[in-house]
Amino acid sequence: SQATIRAPVAGLIISRSVTRGQIVAAGTELFRMVRDGRLELDAQVPEAELPLVRAGQSAGITADQATGPVSGRVRIVTPEVDPQTRLGVARVALNPGSGLRPGMFARATIDVGAAPALTVPAQSVVFRDGKAGVYVIGANNVVHFNQVTTGDRAGANVVIASGVQAGARVVVQGAGFLGDGDRVTVGQRAAAPAAAPAAR
Repeated sequence: SQATIRAPVAGLIISRSVTRGQIVAAGTELFRMVRDGRLELDAQVPEAELPLVRAGQSAGITADQATGPVSGRVRIVTPEVDPQTRLGVARVALNPGSGLRPGMFARATIDVGAAPALTVPAQSVVFRDGKAGVYVIGANNVVHFNQVTTGDRAGANVVIASGVQAGARVVVQGAGFLGDGDRVTVGQRAAAPAAAPAAR
């Protein structure tokens, strides 16, 4: 017997999973459609920057195929981070009339506004066993290696997403020659406080 399939809403069919005359089980996906022409962009966001992205933030979209400026808003930020790429996903709902079609490649710039960011001099960040970190100066000028998660560069500094508290003294010069537990002599440029929060 034949059956008529009716979509619950108006929209554009972008893929078909069945052929005419095929027998399918209940719950099988037959078609995939874009409701009322609505499109979303899955924007990949680095793990360190993911906490800055929130639903409702505006986004500018650039694409080679776009006929003009395209904008949208973040609808949702997925809670998962890809363990291989360390990227999360922000789903950006595109405004009507974008001219883009499903499957196209685009780039999003999300306006996260001004947010505090902890920074240290870029030369303070060293790698031990493949992990980024800084040497924090403790009691009696003994240093300890703190593993950190880094973000964007901010001039001569680098944003620290986690691993160091604001105000901690970190080694600036010669950090690459130190080991955990070494004692240092603190000079004017040998150490610097983890910088006061900077606007992002």
